[in-house]
Amino acid sequence: MLKKISDLYALRADQLLQLDKFAELSADNLLNAIENSKNNSVERLITALGIRGVGAKAARVLAAHFKNLRNLQKCFGRTDR
Repeated sequence: MLKKISDLYALRADQLLQLDKFAELSADNLLNAIENSKNNSVERLITALGIRGVGAKAARVLAAHFKNLRNLQKCFGRTDR
């Protein structure tokens, strides 16, 4: 169902309900959590990447400098989604 991380944002309830142990409430909770994740700050997203040595303070510095994840990706030569 998922080939890349961005596929999470295209998930539908009917797909989740086909999975074992996924009832309507579980599917709704997951889809709501995914939807809410769209509102995270750049700083929080950088922290969530789990980059070794990058904690909350370094993430704040990176977010202030690069402004968005696309600019950060460009710095490392990565522009794919």
